[in-house]
Amino acid sequence: MISVLKKLERYWIFVLGMLLVLIVTYAINELEQLSYISDWNTYILSEPIQTEQAQDLLNEWTDKNLVFWSDIKGIKASEPISERTAVVSLVQVKGDLRHLLPMMASISLDDTTGCVIDTALAEALFGSISVTGQTVQINNREYIVRAVIPAPEYTVVIQLPKTGENVVDRLTKQGEDENFLLNLGIEQQSIAFGRTYYELYRIRIFAPIILLFLVFAIYLGKFRRRNSDYPARWTVIFLTQFLLFFGLGLFILYLLPKDLLPGRWSDFQAWQSAMGRWSDKLNIFKNAESTCQGTFFNQYLKSANMLCLTEVISICLLVVHSRRTIIRHLIE
Repeated sequence: MISVLKKLERYWIFVLGMLLVLIVTYAINELEQLSYISDWNTYILSEPIQTEQAQDLLNEWTDKNLVFWSDIKGIKASEPISERTAVVSLVQVKGDLRHLLPMMASISLDDTTGCVIDTALAEALFGSISVTGQTVQINNREYIVRAVIPAPEYTVVIQLPKTGENVVDRLTKQGEDENFLLNLGIEQQSIAFGRTYYELYRIRIFAPIILLFLVFAIYLGKFRRRNSDYPARWTVIFLTQFLLFFGLGLFILYLLPKDLLPGRWSDFQAWQSAMGRWSDKLNIFKNAESTCQGTFFNQYLKSANMLCLTEVISICLLVVHSRRTIIRHLIE
């Protein structure tokens, strides 16, 4: 047992270092996936519009990559043969579903008889997730399952017909264009779902690295004091410590959302205004968490929370190992 612990002590830093590298690599890969939809903004319409009007706007603004949609809660869905039922969120879309969620590309613009459901709903209605081609009944109308997605749970996504009395109350588009939105009658309360989740994910996953910067800087400070009688060593350690703190500052700037940073650091009123905007943004963001987009992006944030916790534990173990307290106690 003692020999095993000695070997573990010898390679402990290497194992923890590799774990941190793997976590950061995985996080960067997740960020790349999020960046695909980080520029898509969702706006609340000042007044719901009918499907026909939405179709006219899609035809007129083909270069704007628009998608209109609504998210209706408490809708009853059933499987006609077994008569199993479930209460779902019905997401009604007019436009390209990839602009709403990237994995919803299974329904074309003209496919008004198909639907996309999630795995939890597939299990509840059919007892299996291999249900492509099966039939789901909603509001006395039957839809053919085109694809099954992992999230959001208990959700049915359908494409609305070009005409009819259905209404939509949300608009998702690529990029920001306030003049265009004003022409459409969009109220000023809006949120860039993808961008906000991208920024929150980045903050959560990389914030523990600040702790790593501080740990290295503190230990370099100890080495600097021990080498005070050696000017050359002291100078090298001091410069390294300075670069660490300088890098820490740049890293914090990287983590902060860009719309939080004022044009001038001395402009305290701009800081206050930016914090107010972000507070309003997070309030809208919180209210929108139950929508299909919010549920989908929350899967990323749950992943970020677990990775963040693992990073913190790994860094704390590195600090403990550097002091050689726990393992030495066990060996002795």
